[in-house]
Amino acid sequence: ESFPYSEKIIQGIIRSILAGLHSSRLYRLLREKRGLVYDVGCVTDYYQNFGTAGIYFQVARDNLEEVLQLVIKELKTFLLNGPTENEIDFAKNYATNRALMSFDHPGTIASWIEGDLLWEDKIYLPEEAVKFIEAVDLDKIKKFFEQHWDLKKVNLVIQGPIEDSRENREKYEGYLRHMI
Repeated sequence: ESFPYSEKIIQGIIRSILAGLHSSRLYRLLREKRGLVYDVGCVTDYYQNFGTAGIYFQVARDNLEEVLQLVIKELKTFLLNGPTENEIDFAKNYATNRALMSFDHPGTIASWIEGDLLWEDKIYLPEEAVKFIEAVDLDKIKKFFEQHWDLKKVNLVIQGPIEDSRENREKYEGYLRHMI
């Protein structure tokens, strides 16, 4: 069974709200308010039988632990309470505009068609995508979380000059355990 088109839309809206835009929760918290990171973002992928989501950030080593704790806290809050109506409306507006403008350039047309040819049963037009976007609400987002986001499967990858010691591994694994 493939990841349904409507769920890809929901995942994209979640990505935008959480860390996919400069107006996202984590960008505002970590970059604008606290000045702790150089960059923060969210990536998602969808495959035939599953999807993935990842949050990344670029941070000075001295701020790593504080940023990890803030990300975990915000992610827990986000999963428990969901986004606000204003966040959903903003992300839906962004997704709608992006979909409607996607056929303005040959490269984005090709990319749109390529994705649908690989993973969908048909090629969706931007107007069809907009209908899926308009249908997204808080209940659908929460249902999506319940069905697809399993915090027991969260992984942490740290790249950079951090000592690979048992003590560090236990410390960082402890942060992830607090997430569940």
